[in-house]
Order: sequence, then C-alpha cells, then structure tokens
Amino acid sequence: MKLFCQALPLFFALSVLPGCQASGQTAPEEATLATLPTDSVGGFALLELFTSQGCSSCPPADALLAELVDAYQDQPVYALSFHVDYWNRLGWQDPYSDALYSARQRRYARHLPEGRVYTPQLVINGQKGLVGSRAREVRAALTDALATPASTHIVLGAGDKP
Repeated sequence: MKLFCQALPLFFALSVLPGCQASGQTAPEEATLATLPTDSVGGFALLELFTSQGCSSCPPADALLAELVDAYQDQPVYALSFHVDYWNRLGWQDPYSDALYSARQRRYARHLPEGRVYTPQLVINGQKGLVGSRAREVRAALTDALATPASTHIVLGAGDKP
C-alpha cells in the first residue's frame, strides 16, 4: 500500500508503518500487538515532507515525493505531506495547512542535528532531515533507509469478536 496525501491527521501517521494490517472484521473488541525478531525485518522508509503552497521552493519537492511514490511502489516506502501554516502570514492561505503540522515539524527540529525548520524539509524515518527538493541527496538517504534493517517490527491485529 502506498500513501501520499495532504493534510493528513497526525494520529493516522502511525497506521502506515510496515507490517500493520487491517482486518476485514468490524468493531473489534480488543486489539493485539506482537513483535517479531529484528533479523526477520527489512528496512523501510517513512518520508515526511513539510511543505506549503506559499513556498516557491516547494513544488519541486512535492513533485519529487510523488515521483518516489511511483518509483518505489513495490517497496516499503510510505510518503506523507504536511502543509505547515507559518507561510500563511505572508498573505497566501494554504488551504491544506495546519498548525499541528508546523508543531510536528518543530518537534523534529528539537531532535534532528540541524535543529531548525524550513520548507521544503523532508524527514526520513524520523531520524534524518534534508532539503526535500535535492533529488540526489533524497534518493541516497532513501536507499540507506531501505538498506537498514528495522530495529523493531510491529504487527497489529484485531480480535474476532464483534
């Protein structure tokens, strides 16, 4: 499954992790969580692009993200696009922007080595931030993420009781 969306609710980001599976059952009474040994899990890439319609540098990053979704459709690459709201103060109101997305980006800035927010910023697996329009660097970081085995694997399931 590939995911590319704008204005995605923050809680939904957790549901796109590799290995998460939805059941066809309705109204599960209880969800279960299990982990698998890390040696059975390959790498994955969660790409989070912080962008805005008010940012003149963002369209190339938006296009690159869409291209990556197509190019890696058979691999565990998951793309999210978060439209930040801090560009709105310049006059153009991005209809997809949300203060929650800007807050998410600021939380990353507190933990990433560069320590700042900017657009277009791409965060890979919550660990590496880079300019989202620099195709060569983005592709190299994506290749690294896919080659790095996941340290934890989560499998979600739902009980079969209505």
